Amino acid sequence: MTLLQLHYLLEIAESGSINKASKNLFISQSSISNAIRELEDELGFVIFLRHNKGVEFTDEGRRFYEAALPLLEHEKKIMKVYGDKNGYPSTRLRVSSHHYPFVSQAFVRFVQSIDPSQSKYDLRLREVNTRYIMEDVAAEDSDLGVLFLSNVIQEYINRLLSDRQLEFHLLKTVIPHAFMSRDHPLAHREYVDVQELGNYPFVAFDTERATSLNFSEEIALTDFQPSQKTILVNDRSSAYNVEANTDAISVGTGLLPFGFHHPGVIAIPIRSPGDCIRIGWIQKQNAVLSQEARTFVKMLKDCLAEVD
Repeated sequence: MTLLQLHYLLEIAESGSINKASKNLFISQSSISNAIRELEDELGFVIFLRHNKGVEFTDEGRRFYEAALPLLEHEKKIMKVYGDKNGYPSTRLRVSSHHYPFVSQAFVRFVQSIDPSQSKYDLRLREVNTRYIMEDVAAEDSDLGVLFLSNVIQEYINRLLSDRQLEFHLLKTVIPHAFMSRDHPLAHREYVDVQELGNYPFVAFDTERATSLNFSEEIALTDFQPSQKTILVNDRSSAYNVEANTDAISVGTGLLPFGFHHPGVIAIPIRSPGDCIRIGWIQKQNAVLSQEARTFVKMLKDCLAEVD
């Protein structure tokens, strides 16, 4: 028996169904079902009766639930009292992500949502490539990671996620865009052809520490041959400044939330790129997200909805 199983039990009881519990906890329905089934096997009795409208306690299951509640409440008290005294902030959120402005936007909103009277908190947004996002989440150095999958790398990245016991949750699917200056020769176009992009300097985030192009933040496009004029940068601000003031371009999601990108940079859709970008977040399999992480995921979804 584990505290994780008891947390699942509590969420199912409060939400009334395994399906709702899985959505509230941001984990798969099968993960919760398997955990409860293992708990039932250990206890030797059925906790829930499953039916089309949800679940209901068996008599034994309800007695067990009522016996477990004080333990869960006691855990909360321990974390609240001793966690704070030993230097653990009452609000903690750690996120690893690609250099996405909508992630920065959600992170700022999270900071703004914290009660000003709170004496301390521990927040971190780490912008790195795909490899380090996965490593951070797998090592539990980050609560969650934000990255993308594409047709070219999906099979490879999914295998790495599985090996590290991580799961991917889709947030949004978009077509690739070209980022460029408002004064760029292609800026007046409704769409740009992928072959045209190779005529201009290419801005990319420095991936010298990555061992494979599969870990790059720049999506691989069919028939796209980047210019031999490559400009490597380490942060989003530098990338925007280069693009806003030169004819250099980069390839990305096209998502530019108001106030979180350079006003001199625009995004033009790429015609028939032969791929799409599936943006999502990752977490440890079967892990229960903290309330802070759940709030952040909701803010991510809100920010993405606003740039539709």
